[in-house]
Amino acid sequence: MAKKEIIIQRFDGGISDDIRQNTSNSFALSQHFDIFSPNKLKPYRGHVDDGIVDTEGIQNFLYYGSKMYGYGNISAAVDRAKIFEKTDPPTGVWTASTTAEASTGLRNTKAFVEYKGYLYGWSGGANLWRYQVSTNTFTSTYQPITFATVAQGIVGLKNDVLYLPYNNIIATLTNTTFVAASLTLPTTDVITQVAEYGNYIAIAVKPSSLSSKSKVYLWDRVSSDVTEVIDWGEGELAVLGNIEGRLVGVSIVGGGSIFSINPKIVIKMYSGGTPEIIKTISDTSITVSGNGLVNGDKFYFMVSSTNFNGVFVVGRTSSSYNYAVTIDRSFNNDTAISSLTNIFIIGDYLFVAYGSNGNERVVRTVNGTAATNFLATSIYESQKFNGGDISKTKRLVGVSVSTVPLPTNGQIVLKYKRDSESSFKTIYTNTTDNSVFKEAVTIESTGNNLGDFQEVQFRIESTGGAEITGLKFIYDDSPKNILTTK
Repeated sequence: MAKKEIIIQRFDGGISDDIRQNTSNSFALSQHFDIFSPNKLKPYRGHVDDGIVDTEGIQNFLYYGSKMYGYGNISAAVDRAKIFEKTDPPTGVWTASTTAEASTGLRNTKAFVEYKGYLYGWSGGANLWRYQVSTNTFTSTYQPITFATVAQGIVGLKNDVLYLPYNNIIATLTNTTFVAASLTLPTTDVITQVAEYGNYIAIAVKPSSLSSKSKVYLWDRVSSDVTEVIDWGEGELAVLGNIEGRLVGVSIVGGGSIFSINPKIVIKMYSGGTPEIIKTISDTSITVSGNGLVNGDKFYFMVSSTNFNGVFVVGRTSSSYNYAVTIDRSFNNDTAISSLTNIFIIGDYLFVAYGSNGNERVVRTVNGTAATNFLATSIYESQKFNGGDISKTKRLVGVSVSTVPLPTNGQIVLKYKRDSESSFKTIYTNTTDNSVFKEAVTIESTGNNLGDFQEVQFRIESTGGAEITGLKFIYDDSPKNILTTK
């Protein structure tokens, strides 16, 4: 008989490629934790309703000058573009910009961008509109353009030009000079997102059929044709961004295909050569919504699926570590929401727009007292451990969770499941103020032993701001299977 000890004190490896993968800093699931403080899991604050927004229909955001702007509608019955604003994003109230509303055309909230004091968007499949901030003037038909799809516009840092993708075309605005088609791609291409990449504009396009592949075009911003075509592989490339000089893109593979049994998202990174897969996540149903968002040195995007729901992040602790992928934050505390449209991050605040058909809502990071800040349950689920030999039966001797001193409202719930068990069973709950460690050798509620296992998985639930610094368990490697030699 030999007792063995497993200690986990790093969490910055992200979601593992396989639930039984032997990597100590990876996990099966982490949600609503900041994993990039390498020696702890730090819970994020929860979310609250961001004012009375169900009547405002806000579905996209931007920040300009000293105000945050929301792309809303006139009313649930009149779904035309209207601009809303707030001067204090963390706590302020949305108010309508007095005369800022469209006179024609159903709104398209996929794109919303500012350039030289004007806000731009699309409506009715027929127009590019603009709103002049200084005069509160809305021009519903600034540029008559027929479109079926649009993507988020960007302002080039290199040349201060506004790039406005629609269909298979990129329009440009240079100061006051508008060109409706500065670049035209093949008609079978549909632009999904654009990003700057050095001297180029990187243009993500999804395939026109199941037999085609996604591509990223590199355009030098001036030529009538692209400079390079990057084969992004199978699936629909949904979002694209640039972090640390690398392109990162998320494709949905098999999401809407009758030939797909296990749809998945595939996250790739490109810095020359061939795009490299950094993570594949499979589920029975999976959707990527809204636009990808770069904030600092991290890339964020929204995923809804059977088992993974939240704002995902691609990032790393420092340049000496590999990139990791995890569910950075839940959408709305512990409440499931649907019809996701967009996210926006400014400073430490996340805004999530969701809902449709007159039931649009916005939630944002809470800014309250310590007792009300942490409204979501932050979740960590470990890998499955089998001691290197699943045929052996092991005995779980003890398990513990270490924390930063628990705050007044902090709570840790430790759970586990063994072998073929389908749900997690609670081992103990820790609510002791200033506690930094709690261990168990039995089930707290019953006094029963922790029991035997061939493989075991742990789940830690944090509420009230409890920060996790470690998970440790001890097991007795006492083979009981007659096929195993002692």
